[in-house]
Amino acid sequence: MAGYARQTPESLTERSAGLEARLEGSADQTRFTIYRHHDDTWAPVGMTSLLIDDRYRTGEFFIYIGEPDNRGHGTGTIATTMVLDWAFHVTALRCVYLEVLANNAAAIHAYEKAGFRTVGTRRRTGSRLSQPASEVIMDAIPEEYTGPRLVEAAVLGNRQSLR
Repeated sequence: MAGYARQTPESLTERSAGLEARLEGSADQTRFTIYRHHDDTWAPVGMTSLLIDDRYRTGEFFIYIGEPDNRGHGTGTIATTMVLDWAFHVTALRCVYLEVLANNAAAIHAYEKAGFRTVGTRRRTGSRLSQPASEVIMDAIPEEYTGPRLVEAAVLGNRQSLR
């Protein structure tokens, strides 16, 4: 958590308890574990979360890829694309949005490749290594989504195999 505006250190016990509390109240969230295929094995490397607001049919997107060795291989872009596919073609959301620090060029590029567009910037509302940082606001809507329809293909594939 170093550099992300935390004023005090957090123990592993505190961090784990916080995660457990978030998992208990997850009726309005869709979570996916991200796996990466490397050296003939699949290993979990991160997770995504979509915090859904049923009233407005929107969702806030979050992604976390752990170790730096697992970044920069396109895994985050693929995972983000699959979550957008899920959001638009399974849960019928009208908009998925996120916030990212403006200096995180790699993440912004991955989000754009997956289908997000920049809609604004909030100046100096974030923090990185104790320095003020702007946040880029991005969103994606189904009418502009051009990514693959992986969920639909998987469902139709299963239906065809049942015949």
